[in-house]
Amino acid sequence: MSIDLSGIRKTLMVLALALGLWVVGLGVFFWKTTGTITGPALPDYGKVPPFSLVNFNNLPIQLSDLQGKVSVMDFFFTTCPGPCPAMTSQMKRLQDEFKDRRGIQFVSVTVDPETDTPAVLSRYAAVVGADPGRWFFLTGSRKEIQDLANHGLYLAVGDNAAVAPATGQGTITHSTRFVLIDGRAHIRGYYDSTDNQSLQELVRAIERLPAEKTN
Repeated sequence: MSIDLSGIRKTLMVLALALGLWVVGLGVFFWKTTGTITGPALPDYGKVPPFSLVNFNNLPIQLSDLQGKVSVMDFFFTTCPGPCPAMTSQMKRLQDEFKDRRGIQFVSVTVDPETDTPAVLSRYAAVVGADPGRWFFLTGSRKEIQDLANHGLYLAVGDNAAVAPATGQGTITHSTRFVLIDGRAHIRGYYDSTDNQSLQELVRAIERLPAEKTN
């Protein structure tokens, strides 16, 4: 009886190829589940304290409105002659980057509530291309805003406005950092809005957060 060696070789080659593809597939699956989901945990700087502000529709926004979604928050003002336009541009880029991820929202809080009324914020949001269902512009009393920034999120916001000599416009000292907040309203990171590498780290952190356990 003769043995068909060529047929055996073909069978072994097919089995080896199938095994190789299975190993590659397992490796990709392992990389996705460990590299993306179970990487080193992001820091936790504690929970955002209760606050009460209003949006550009003059509707109240409270801490509970942040919960259940990942939020990126910053502080700005519409007449800012300094970094605010660049900050808003970067926030718009984040909104566009995650346009298909409905569990992510963006929150910009004015530090000049006397100027930035809900009507002013509404017009500003339209000009910068904010999605009204995902990117919220908030105002309120100066004390409430400063308490939230300085004591709640540990970001510096100045007490008084000054006039910039070069432009004649008012300027208010405030942080240029973006704050990442998870679905439990816990602060998970600070990112420099003027630094591209820091913003790339923010994008990676946003991608990871929805996969983290929140209990």
